[in-house]
Amino acid sequence: MHGIRLGLTGTIGSGKSTVLSLMAKQGWRGVRTDHLAREEMETPKAIAKIRDRWGSAVFDEEGVLDREAVAGIVFVNDEELNWLENLLHPLVRQRWMQRMEEDAENDVVVEIPLLFEKKLASHFDFVVSLNCPEPLQFERLRARGLSANDIEARKLRQLPASEKDSRADFVISNSGTISFLEKQVIRLSERIRGMANRKS
Repeated sequence: MHGIRLGLTGTIGSGKSTVLSLMAKQGWRGVRTDHLAREEMETPKAIAKIRDRWGSAVFDEEGVLDREAVAGIVFVNDEELNWLENLLHPLVRQRWMQRMEEDAENDVVVEIPLLFEKKLASHFDFVVSLNCPEPLQFERLRARGLSANDIEARKLRQLPASEKDSRADFVISNSGTISFLEKQVIRLSERIRGMANRKS
């Protein structure tokens, strides 16, 4: 029996990683594409290309990649961001698709911030959008150390939350307590599995 393939998306700071952890408690295998991107960015091949592109400005004194320096370049320059995405996204996509193949019999949820922007919905049986009130989203991102300008630059690269919600099969809200969010995740998991069972 083939497991369910679920895509999870949402705007920056909406709490996707938290939902992924809660889904794991319901028996879902989770894949965090931001972790995969981080790993791919640190491969010798990627490091060499990044050094060729931006030089020593994005490395510290010990030669370690400075992610904040990279962010400072790509989020104010579309051409540079496109270059980085073209370098990383195909590799990341290959890895999460491979993970789904390897976990063929299990239910898998893949967290992809730009799922709709990159037209990836067709890879999944269902897509869930996570929304969060903007003040709470802003508070979380500021706590991560992002400036107001940093937050705005990242948000401009994503579809509005309302657009993501309208395209998704399911929407859950991260506007309250963790208990409130977990109850939604439990109901969501039960509903999706029920729908998948009826299809089969």
